[in-house]
Amino acid sequence: MENLKATVERLYTDHTPGAVQFRYALIIFDFVTILFFIATAHVPYGPGLILASRLTGVIICLDLIARWWVAEDRRFFLTRIYTLADVVVVGSLFIDPWLSGDLAFLRVLRGLSTPTICFMICAATAAGSARMRMQ
Repeated sequence: MENLKATVERLYTDHTPGAVQFRYALIIFDFVTILFFIATAHVPYGPGLILASRLTGVIICLDLIARWWVAEDRRFFLTRIYTLADVVVVGSLFIDPWLSGDLAFLRVLRGLSTPTICFMICAATAAGSARMRMQ
């Protein structure tokens, strides 16, 4: 289990090419997710949309759990606005089909992760620049 945790921590924090590519993949997933939420905001629920929403919720939930697992201060992590937004989004993805009101607007909270995305891009760029200076 410690081996798995070390691997997950490296993916989220290292500046190796593989870790940077992983974080870029997360950035792309975030943008695609936001576009999916916007595109399906007014689409009536059917089996396909429910399945897509649930799969998206599972992926976001796994990412959230992984980030919590490797966080240095787990309590602080749980109080961050981005974390709370992800919890609300995951919840809305799983319960929305059973509620009478439309919670699709809550999904756009995933966009609050955009500052995190910008941070990841800056970190990846800084790591690349530092490597270039060292060569």
